[in-house]
Amino acid sequence: MRLLVETIRVTLAAACAAVLLPAAADAACPLDSFADRKVDVCGSGKCTSFTPPVEIEAITRGVYGETIGLFINDGYAEWVGIDLDKSEIVEVQRYAGRELGAAPRASSDPNVTRRETRDGDRHWIDVVRRAPLAADAAGDIVCSANTVWAAPPSIVPPSLSITDMHQGVVLIDRGTRKASGGPGGMSRPAQALHAQLRKLLAAALPAR
Repeated sequence: MRLLVETIRVTLAAACAAVLLPAAADAACPLDSFADRKVDVCGSGKCTSFTPPVEIEAITRGVYGETIGLFINDGYAEWVGIDLDKSEIVEVQRYAGRELGAAPRASSDPNVTRRETRDGDRHWIDVVRRAPLAADAAGDIVCSANTVWAAPPSIVPPSLSITDMHQGVVLIDRGTRKASGGPGGMSRPAQALHAQLRKLLAAALPAR
């Protein structure tokens, strides 16, 4: 009788697992749900005052986070992009001005490229790293991005002190964009998405 009871318990546990596993697998949002609901978008025009590098600008469906140094941090910028069409993570680090000498040298890694640009008095170096985007990570990003897409306009209270860093996120769905961020701060959903992009980058690409 005890063996029968244990068998029933195991069978019930297996049945419960069979029911719960599909739900867990479907926890992430499907890719085709990206940008289902858009609020407070900025159309096809520029959403921020900063022009991203070509690798980030090439994203037609996805999201990117930007960190731009201001004042004492001027000369360093970083973009972390998620390209849903290509299932790819792309990071661009830019070094200019006083930070130019901090740019890493050329790498033998085929997923890392280094580009030096001179335009009149301007001189900068972009270091680009790429990594594949896992399906489950893509679904998690879609969930967070959809929260930002659907968020109503939010008034971020002005900072009481002058910040030396611009941080923000930009969402892209073909010709439609939405941005959140700036020296004054980001909305809470945008902050969460920005942090998620940083965490995903750290997991996908080894530290230099």
